[in-house]
Order: sequence, then structure tokens, then C-alpha cells
Amino acid sequence: PPPAPPRGRSLTVVANLGGQYGDTFADVDKVLVSYFTFRALKDTLAQIQETDLSPGKRDYKWLYHFATENNPNDSEAFIKALFAQRQDYGQRILMQRQALFDSWQQSFVPSSAAKVIEQQNLEHLRAHLFSTVNLSEDRLAKKDPNECIPEGNKNKRGLKKEPDETVA
Repeated sequence: PPPAPPRGRSLTVVANLGGQYGDTFADVDKVLVSYFTFRALKDTLAQIQETDLSPGKRDYKWLYHFATENNPNDSEAFIKALFAQRQDYGQRILMQRQALFDSWQQSFVPSSAAKVIEQQNLEHLRAHLFSTVNLSEDRLAKKDPNECIPEGNKNKRGLKKEPDETVA
């Protein structure tokens, strides 16, 4: 159970992190759209920085400051606000976002994503296993039978305690 809140304060749940997906991954779609909006903004800023001939890079600075004031992670609100102020930049980011998505879609291979997830999961589980049992790569390679014994179950000599052995 979660820890109790400090006295005089109540506990408010702001999100259900457990979540139930069922057959929909709408939240994943939203994250992807936001990511591609962010990438389109980043790429557009880089392009404008290279080509902006206005004094003091006025156009670049305008879009940069707009992005700091309007969170591109909320892509729908960001695009609406951008269109309200600079339709040309709004259209440019939409086109860039679509191009990035199309490129990603052509190169995306679900099995490669699955391999990355599987590999990372294995690495994390392996690291956790090594941290919970007294196991090191060197001793594992030497096939030391005492290496897999948790510290609390070893005697003074580092060997497994016998059932009748007590710690003095």
C-alpha cells in the first residue's frame, strides 16, 4: 500500500498509472503525434536558422520564443496557436511533420522495436539479478559456487552456512 499522507493533508489521485488498454492505444497515437510535431519544430527551426537573412535572425527567434511559450508536446494546442499567429509556420510544421511521419513509417519494422524492448528488458532484469544476488561477471566466469550465495547466508569464510551454524 502507498504511504499515508502527512497529517492534515489528503491524498489526491491525479492519474491512474495502471491503465487499461483494451483494444485501443489512443494515448500512444497522441504521444507519436506530439513527438512528430516536436521533431518537425526542431527541424524547421534548424532550417530557418540556416536560411534566415533577417536582421538578428528575427524569424528564427520568433519561432523559438513561440515554442518556449507554447508547449509543442501538446501538439494540437501548439498547432492551433501557431496558425493563429503565423499561418506560414503552421503550414510548414504540418508539412514537415507529415514528411517525418512518412519517412518513419517506411523505415519502421515492428519486429525491430520488439527486439529493442526485449533486449532492454533482459538487460534490466539481468542487472537486477546481479544486484540481488552476490554475483559478478568475473566470479561467474570462474564458476565459483559460493558466488550465488546471498551475503546473509554466508559464514565468515564466505562459504554457505550449514544449517546448524550460527553467526557469532
